[in-house]
Amino acid sequence: MNSTGENEKGLKEILDFTRLAAIIVLLIHFYFYCYAAFKQWNLTTEISDRFLQNFVRAGLFKSILHSKLIALGLLIISILGPMGRKDERARRNSIIIYLSLGLAFYFFSHVVLQLNGDAETVAVIYMTVTSLGFILVLTGDIHEMLMCNERDICSLLHFNSSENFAHS
Repeated sequence: MNSTGENEKGLKEILDFTRLAAIIVLLIHFYFYCYAAFKQWNLTTEISDRFLQNFVRAGLFKSILHSKLIALGLLIISILGPMGRKDERARRNSIIIYLSLGLAFYFFSHVVLQLNGDAETVAVIYMTVTSLGFILVLTGDIHEMLMCNERDICSLLHFNSSENFAHS
């Protein structure tokens, strides 16, 4: 019996579910803060409004950043789960770039909601910029996973960086 393989599969499923929960929280966030656009698109119903009211009562929308922080927290949990098996030096620069850009887009996108314009245009821009930030944070992790196939690329990058330092 291979309990390690089963444990890894179970962890992967939990992390995938956590990532899905982050996406759902972000979608609910969009529905709440871009409600006027969703109404114009005829994407509101009594049932969805009742669910939304329950989330409001639960405190999910205390501020515009509250629900975004919850979604980001769930995303970070899903990213940190498999940590520890990658070469830290090989991924540091790409992670810093992706995370910096992603967090900037993600957290400063609320400025778009202050724009004067029709609700649909503002909503599309807001959801696009926020989603871009979310995806960049996620991509920082995916990018490093693609870069760091433990046997091949990370060892090559580590070897080359050691070689470069030796010649400096």
